[in-house]
Amino acid sequence: MTSSLTGAVGLVLARPARLLGVEPFFMEFIAGIEERLAERDLSVLLHVVANHEAEIAAYRRWAARGLVDAVVVVNPTADDPRPAVLRALALPAVVVGDDPDLPEVRTDHAGPVTEALGHLLDLGHRRIARITGPQPCSTRGPAPRRCSRAARRPVSSP
Repeated sequence: MTSSLTGAVGLVLARPARLLGVEPFFMEFIAGIEERLAERDLSVLLHVVANHEAEIAAYRRWAARGLVDAVVVVNPTADDPRPAVLRALALPAVVVGDDPDLPEVRTDHAGPVTEALGHLLDLGHRRIARITGPQPCSTRGPAPRRCSRAARRPVSSP
């Protein structure tokens, strides 16, 4: 963003609001966005909704009302409709994850998982379960097998 009209960047989280307090990733993620935007005298407009349909509705309202200059899209999924909607709305966006058509910010999912997996295996654990977010999330699916290969140890799936 080179020039700002509203001074706000939108972030819509499609998840139960009660999880924000117990899910440390998003609290740190929001704090990091806020910290960087504050350096440029910008703010985050945060909206928590139940699902991607409500998220898309929020983007449409924000674009129609000119409430944000851009949005951050999280948890991309296979065949994700959000990037196409944002392009149609001419609402600038950055995706946290993989998207072939929009600017993206990558996060290192494999590094911490590989480190934790290696530590557990070094302690002698052989049956390790992983609890994560929604399965369709494109950034999380293949991580356990990749990390298992990186740790050079087999991991079985349930």
